[in-house]
Amino acid sequence: MNGLRVLITGGRAPCALDLARGFAARGAEVYAAECLEHPLCAASRAVKRSFRVPPPAQDPAGYAAALRDIVRRERIGLLLPTCEEIFYISEYRGSFGPDCRVLAPPLGTLRELHSKWAFIALCARLGFAVPETVRLGGESEAKIAGEIPRRRRPEEAAYILKPEFSRFSAGVSRHETLDEARAEARRAGGSWVAQAFAGSEMLCTYGVAHEGRLLAHAAYLAPQTASGASVCFLPDADPAAREWVARFAERTNFSGQLSFDFIRTDEGALLPIECNPRATSGVHLLLAPQTGAAKPGSGAERAPDLLDALADPERVRATVVADPARTPMLMLPMLGSGLAQLRSPKKFARWLRDYRGSRDVLLRSGDAAVLPQAIRMMAELRRRASRLGLSMSEASVHDIGWNGDPIGSGPIDGTRKNGGIGEPASRDSR
Repeated sequence: MNGLRVLITGGRAPCALDLARGFAARGAEVYAAECLEHPLCAASRAVKRSFRVPPPAQDPAGYAAALRDIVRRERIGLLLPTCEEIFYISEYRGSFGPDCRVLAPPLGTLRELHSKWAFIALCARLGFAVPETVRLGGESEAKIAGEIPRRRRPEEAAYILKPEFSRFSAGVSRHETLDEARAEARRAGGSWVAQAFAGSEMLCTYGVAHEGRLLAHAAYLAPQTASGASVCFLPDADPAAREWVARFAERTNFSGQLSFDFIRTDEGALLPIECNPRATSGVHLLLAPQTGAAKPGSGAERAPDLLDALADPERVRATVVADPARTPMLMLPMLGSGLAQLRSPKKFARWLRDYRGSRDVLLRSGDAAVLPQAIRMMAELRRRASRLGLSMSEASVHDIGWNGDPIGSGPIDGTRKNGGIGEPASRDSR
């Protein structure tokens, strides 16, 4: 990949950091763009330059203008979103010029996948089994008569209620009856989705597809969470997940990054519950592929990997799969998760087993500045959460999240709301 110039957005995310390191190790020139003051990528030696840009949720046109300027000035060949800023990039995907490949599908496609209602409706139309799902509030009530798994334990709730657009399990509640869920949705206002409880084992996947062909795939369990976000990732080799994702990519002719959450029922069936059309933590499992690079001097050709799937999809002939022996974790929030489980010996024993068997994705030899940068970033988000009255998970997406509303794309030239567009990040944040 010598000569490739990559601009990675969402530089706050550990998966963005891992991708930056991977591309840099392969000879690419890596740039990052973020609206936080202290994003992880700004401190990494893998990143040649990190730019601070306006927040897309508050200034989408200014954000797009900043990225366009970086793309032109640095001669970027690949623009790679990793977080929810992908929706804003998609809206302006025609603004970055013919020489920059933008890994963002059209916004209409992304919205259909991002909506917890529209996604299930799409799966049902494509012939996939889905849990019974009801749209409540907002528009008129509608129902998809999917499967209603038999409850095995009396304490299990019958319906899970969640906002149509949400992340990190924000706003999720459990209800014994659909009427209870309906009343809660009416009280809260907005658009909600109620799903029949299908089981307690969640399986997550991350993949990359190109023109309907699945190029890379990782499936994993997430036994440990902090503030609703997963912090430990155990690879899962269930072939049914890979087959499901491959069929979905083929039936939708999808190109881009594609992540799913499934419920695995007691009978072993996989029922989709939501989709994230962007990078997720499965990236960490795929950056250590089971068939690694060719040994120097061996004369063998390097095996394709996740980076090829993202940057050179035509090179990938067979689906790249995750390394089953790799168990990544986010050490700092993982430690917080452990402290929260000290009162339960059983839960803490499970946490300790997961912790001992995992490796932190931030710590890397020769890139020591990333760990103190993570502490600075967490402090920045905590200050934001306190100032705005948000949870930490809400604060982490306040400036990049998208809840399906029209972005209102206008011209990106002219007056910009936030100064310093596309300027290099301060050295203090590196």
